[in-house]
Amino acid sequence: MLSYPGPPPTHRVTGLAAAPSILLILGSLFLAAWRATGRRTGWAAEVGIASVALLAGLLLGHGIDLAWGRFYTVTATSFANPFLPTHFFDSLRSMSKRRYQQEVEGKVLRPSHTVLQLEARHMIPWRWQDHPTLPRVYGIDWGGGAHHVAIMCQVEASGRWVVADELILDDAPRGTFQDRLQKWIDGHGTTPPTLLAADRAAPFENQVLQTRYRTTPLRWMETKEDQGIVRGLELMRDLMDPCEGQPLLVFSDKLAQTVTGQTAPIIPAMRGYCYHLDAEGQPTTRPRKDNVNDHAMDALRYIIMAGATDPRLHGGHRLFAPQSGNGWKPEAAQAVGRSDRQVT
Repeated sequence: MLSYPGPPPTHRVTGLAAAPSILLILGSLFLAAWRATGRRTGWAAEVGIASVALLAGLLLGHGIDLAWGRFYTVTATSFANPFLPTHFFDSLRSMSKRRYQQEVEGKVLRPSHTVLQLEARHMIPWRWQDHPTLPRVYGIDWGGGAHHVAIMCQVEASGRWVVADELILDDAPRGTFQDRLQKWIDGHGTTPPTLLAADRAAPFENQVLQTRYRTTPLRWMETKEDQGIVRGLELMRDLMDPCEGQPLLVFSDKLAQTVTGQTAPIIPAMRGYCYHLDAEGQPTTRPRKDNVNDHAMDALRYIIMAGATDPRLHGGHRLFAPQSGNGWKPEAAQAVGRSDRQVT
């Protein structure tokens, strides 16, 4: 906040703004004069001197303002500061409203039981067949034999991601899912995928997939830290509920709305994905893995984390992951989905 009489001389400040300096000067003079008399200064005397100095400083400052004339008060946000780096503003803009309130405004918010809030504004009329030229990105969760899921998103030039199609296969070996997956990907268009992302549970299947799509980066998380659940969910929340503007992660209204098998499609999975509760019944920061809702959510999280540092997939910007206790550093953003496997 700045106070100024418009327009003021550039070499002067308002009296009230100068009051602290005046207080220090007068207080020092009063204490020096008092001690020069040789008298002993107790705490009561020094408090009295400080009070007199404060009153004198405020009165003098107010007098300067009255003599100087009318002054105005203006406010400005950090976005008006020309000395802050560009990536600082990008990190603020990329935050979700909830994360902005917590990390910037320092608010203590009531914990939420559901991990992500799926609202009507996140559902849009969309057929992937009507947008054949848009980049396609795929997230793949290799199930242990019963829950295989793949998610396909189409990316607009503005950086908005549309979850446009999904593949779910229950009670089948990974080889069967691999075959179905490749046919499903090929059915989306003649151009190769822009990006593939998968978990670390099936390295052989990932290698086979990379061999099939040689020109497409396939990224998978090599460690549990790379898969960072909390970090990935915050990135998803940042896209779904940005601090400024409309959602950047939306869902086609043609996606399945109900659960008909063992594994939930992405829409009901979003609604059923909840946090673990502690002994007092309060939600923790750890999502509950129920083998129903978590597989589709994992597939979507993999691709969002894998593409977080690619400006081409976010309207020319990178996503900025939140600080966390698992070693994440903003300057090491390339560590998100860092495994680019090229098999020759």
